[in-house]
This record gives sequence, structure tokens and C-alpha cells, in this order.
Amino acid sequence: MQTELAAREALERLRGSLAPGELCVDPARLERSACDAFFEAAAPLARVRPRSVDALAAIVPRLAAAGVALVPQGACLSYSGGTLAPDRAWVALDLTGLATILEVNAEDRYLRVEPGCTWAALDQALEPLGLRTPFWGPASGRDATIGGSLAADTLFFGSAHYGTAAASVLGLTVLLPDGRLLRTGSLVTGGAPTALPFGPDLTRLFVGSCGALGVIVEAALRVMTRPAKWGVAGYACGGAEVAARALGRLAGVQAASEVLLFDPSVTTALAGEAATEQLAAGRRAGACAPYSLSLAVEGPTEDEVERRLALAREACLASGATPAGDGLLGAFRLTPFQPPQMLRSARGRRWVPVHGVVPHSKLVPALQALDRCAEQHRGLIEDLGLEWTCTCALIGAGGVLVEANLYWPDAGNALIDHYLGPLEASVTLAARWQRVQPLRVALAAALGELGAIHLQLGRFYDYRSRLDLPAREILESFKRLFDPQAVMNPGVLGLSMGNERR
Repeated sequence: MQTELAAREALERLRGSLAPGELCVDPARLERSACDAFFEAAAPLARVRPRSVDALAAIVPRLAAAGVALVPQGACLSYSGGTLAPDRAWVALDLTGLATILEVNAEDRYLRVEPGCTWAALDQALEPLGLRTPFWGPASGRDATIGGSLAADTLFFGSAHYGTAAASVLGLTVLLPDGRLLRTGSLVTGGAPTALPFGPDLTRLFVGSCGALGVIVEAALRVMTRPAKWGVAGYACGGAEVAARALGRLAGVQAASEVLLFDPSVTTALAGEAATEQLAAGRRAGACAPYSLSLAVEGPTEDEVERRLALAREACLASGATPAGDGLLGAFRLTPFQPPQMLRSARGRRWVPVHGVVPHSKLVPALQALDRCAEQHRGLIEDLGLEWTCTCALIGAGGVLVEANLYWPDAGNALIDHYLGPLEASVTLAARWQRVQPLRVALAAALGELGAIHLQLGRFYDYRSRLDLPAREILESFKRLFDPQAVMNPGVLGLSMGNERR
């Protein structure tokens, strides 16, 4: 209570120095700020939306000095609690007011952009220039911001060839809790970003840190010549072993820009067929339904696209896969940034994923581990009426994202309703998301036993507890040095004041 009183007093002192519209205390807006795609928490005391980095730099140290928890937010479309502060008085830092593309340098192949810019807006600005970033956004890029994607790390467009969002970053400017700006990569000298950092690079300390160490206020990203042409293809894989071989060979030839693999239950649903075979609790498929592989390639000319499609075809055929039309990525490529329909299934069910990134040799064991875990929780799955599917995505040459997508009848929350509108039937449904959480924890643990790592760590995936002692000490020392009161997004990554002082 004392902390909340101090926080309210600090906010009141700030009120006079904020521009109109920069401070929001509307209860409905604050309720939405307390949600992500899965979790819900107590509402923040306020939402601050500065329109300049200078304004943000004036706000953060004053609130930090008062012990107010500060949580950076963008679209809040993650599902791991990384944009919420459930255990103390907090203020949401809305970074969508910082959305300027500061510079595009085609000759030196970089751009500088503020964190609130969406991937869709960035791509639209680069298209007339014939440029693009290598990784060019998640599927939710209509709303997802660049700062949020870097703070959580994410994947999709371009990821099979170029990796996650992190791989496109040349350097960052980060606002520390005391108001100072820290530059990383080649930006440390104050000069223009280059492809190589200047000595030891702190960039990766902040990418994927979920705002635990500071607020990203500027990103320098690579740019490349925009591929003029693209093509797609689909393949059927008779079993998990065939699918794993195909993904491994595709990773080796590096021909595709995006590769998605859907399990037989997804294939059955997309074909509109009745499920007749139970693969695991909550997961059903049609008899003999295959794993379905979809890929997209891109290049400067039609000939280059055909060459890459031929490479991909050779890799898939050598793995035992068979051609199956164009696959599913054509629609994504034609209209890449759509509303976040994934938040709710076509049947109105609520959605949440659990993922892990594994090496190719662990893909089949990971799929088997998810099935075993579901069987162990059959009672809960049946009681919730939960259904689930599995999707995999290729990440560069070395990893595969394995993701269980859970669907169950449930009320929405303020964030989901904001993006998709409320369900007519939602008033008759009690919130059941808390009951899904034990299953999510068990699925993540099953992947963790295979050594899987995770994106979008937030407050859900284990991080700190999995570090070896030297790595943990370095991280906690940095946190103590620049955030001694643990006000920057406390609790994400498993970091809190209590952890740091043990």
C-alpha cells in the first residue's frame, strides 16, 4: 500500500509536465493494459504514452526513483506475461507514440527506427525504395511493434533463411532506469551502424530481455534489396520422421524464406474432413492424414525463384515427402499482415501456444514428448473440452520451433475483444484460462527436458533458473547496477529483487 501511495504521488507530480494525452487513467484502457493474449493481471495505476524519447527519458527516472514498476508495452500480443506486472503497483509505458522511421540509408544498408513503429508500417515505407529488412515481421506485424518484437524476439517472415528478429539488428539505443541512454553494436561510438559491432557487443543482452534491463528507444536494422519475385510449394510427409528429414534438408540448402510444418490434426481440419483417429488426448486426425509442409522462396528473378524451388523440391523428395500443391504460404505472402485472428479459432475458441526451439535431431522426440504430456493430462484436457494441434517452423540452418497450439471454450479478455470484438456467447462463459496454465507449464517442461530454448520468455518460460552460475551472476550484476530497485518490468526472466540479492 505504501508503494502504491508513493507511485500515485509520483504520477501526480508528473502530471503537470506531461503533454495532453500522454497520461491515461481511463479504467477501460487500463483494463486492456492488464492483459496479453493469455494472462490477466491487476490494472496499472496509469498508462503513459510519451511522444518523444526526451519525454520518456524525463518520465522513467522520476517514476523509478519512487519505486514504481515500469512495464514497456506495444501491441501486447505476446502470451507469456511479459507486458504485465502482476505483483506490485505499476505503470504501463506505451511506446506506440514513438513510431518514427528516423533514417533509411540504402547505400550503407541500414535503417534507424523508433520502437513503436509496426512491421507493416516499416515494410510499407521500404517498398517504394526497393528495400526490406531480412527478417521482416511476425504474422501479427500489422499491430506488432518493432520494439516489442525485439524485446521478446520473434519469428516468421524471412525466418527460415535469416533467423529471428534478432538477426536483423545492428545495434540498439536503450533507455536505462536512471535516464541515461546506452548504445550497443557499432552505435557505441556514436557513428553510423555497420555490419560489425565495435568490440564486445551488448545488443544480445537486450534483445529477448522483455524490458527487464531497460527500454529500447531506437533500433538500427539491416536492410537488403527487396526480392522482386517469390513462389510457394507444398509437400505431404507420411510421418514425423519424414517431416523431420525434410526440414533438416531444407535447412541445409537454405533455399526457402519461410517453412511451416503442420501435424496431421491440422491437415485434417484444413481439409474439412472428419477426425477419426486419436493421436493423443485432445488431438485427432483423419485416417492416414499426413504432416503437411508449406514453403515459400524468394529471389530477384523468376529464374532464381525456380532454381530455389527446385532445390527445395529435391530436398523434400530425397526425404520421402511428396508434392502436394502450393501449400498454405501463398495467402500469407499475398496479404502478409492481417488482423490477429489467431487469438480466436474459427469456432470461437480461445487460443494459446506453448513452444520450444530444438535442434533438428530433437524434432521427433519433441513431438513425441508433447503427445506423452497430453496423455498424462488427459483428464484436464477432457474436462476443459480442450483441443490442440502442433505446428513447426524452420529457423535458419540450425533450429526448429515446435509449437503446441491449445484451443478451448472460454471468455475473451479486454485485449482479445479489442482486436477481434467480443464473442456473443462470451457472457455465458466463465474465465477458464487459469485452468489451462498447469497444462502449459507441463508442456513447456516436457520440451525443456530435451534442452529446448524459448522466445517471448516473459514470466512464463524458465530462464534464470536454467542459466549456469557465471551467466546468472553477470545478468544479475547488470540488473543491480542499473536497476537497483528492480522497477524495470520486475519478474520477467525470473528476475526480481529477491533473486538478485541471494
